[in-house]
Amino acid sequence: MSSSRIYLDSNATTRPLPAVREAVAAVHDATWGNASSLHTRGRDAARALSAARADVGAWLGASVTEVVFTSGGTEGDRLGVLGALAAAGDCRHIVCSSLEHPAIRALLRDARNQPWGAGIEVSWVRPEPDGALRAAAVKAALRPDTALVALHWANNETGVVQPVHETAAICREAGVPLLVDAVQAAGKLPVDFGALGAALLVVSGHKVHGPKGVGALLVRSGARWKPPFPAAHEMGRRAGTEDVAAIAGFAAAARAVSADLEQAAAQMARARDRFERVVVGALGDVTVNGTAERVPNTSNLGFRGLEADRLLALLDRNGVDASNGSACSAGSREQSHVLTAMGLSRRDIATSLRFSLSRLTTDGDVDRAAAIVIESVETLRRRTRR
Repeated sequence: MSSSRIYLDSNATTRPLPAVREAVAAVHDATWGNASSLHTRGRDAARALSAARADVGAWLGASVTEVVFTSGGTEGDRLGVLGALAAAGDCRHIVCSSLEHPAIRALLRDARNQPWGAGIEVSWVRPEPDGALRAAAVKAALRPDTALVALHWANNETGVVQPVHETAAICREAGVPLLVDAVQAAGKLPVDFGALGAALLVVSGHKVHGPKGVGALLVRSGARWKPPFPAAHEMGRRAGTEDVAAIAGFAAAARAVSADLEQAAAQMARARDRFERVVVGALGDVTVNGTAERVPNTSNLGFRGLEADRLLALLDRNGVDASNGSACSAGSREQSHVLTAMGLSRRDIATSLRFSLSRLTTDGDVDRAAAIVIESVETLRRRTRR
């Protein structure tokens, strides 16, 4: 792939930082032992694992004992949900946003067909047309038998920020655990697990310029949660030998993104807003999907009258990497459940694309991408008129 390509699909994955690649290589070279082994090489790996746990905990405002390393966001989400159910006794009711990532949404939709899903009921809370839920709607859905509330912090398709702090306060008052999927918020917004007060929180390494295949589930001390499977690793909370190299890379990413979060977020917001101004101003008949507060890097645009798949293909040929929705649903014929829940018509959903920046996106990238988007849309409009 040419280095001249412009990458605007950072909500799908991000490019690993140089410090991350160095950290991974260092472990593969010198600290590649099993962290559970009792010999010298194993103890070296265990020390590297402990140091990484401290760095990730410091980044997220969590104690080291609250950090459970996982293989990424999907495992973290599902481990959180299943662990909450395992600890809930007869309580089998879950309140969940209808916007949730497939990691949780698909799990709960299929729950009744699974051996562990007997008796589960899910109350789906819909957003307002601006893309945000109202915390009062979550409160209204709570029941005496509610085992868990699941809510993502920032939506992966629109970037809209959800009311996690208000919801956490409601859940604490009701005595109900809250699972916050912070995969798209971490690295773009300040995350303080201690101040938030949620029972569980999930992050992923490759969304913050770390390696793929690593993430973390934060479990608050005393939370109503227990391992849903027999587990000998991660302080008895997860099974499977830790990938110390990936975890070290994740910790390096955590240190890097926390060092200049405010500056990087402001730069992404300026670039994203300029991209939208230029594209919308030049083309007209372009709408921004998700008008509530957003994370600083995400723009979901509807190009009225055009097929998003055709535009996406033309952008790809012209050197711009974008997306028509969640990477975890790529290839699916089902339309975006996020935009559907927001009330968009099937026609409008079919015209929408997501552009997501990162801290590595330059002003030049944004200006070139806007010009290519404008040219590509005008080309397709001319073809349509003919």
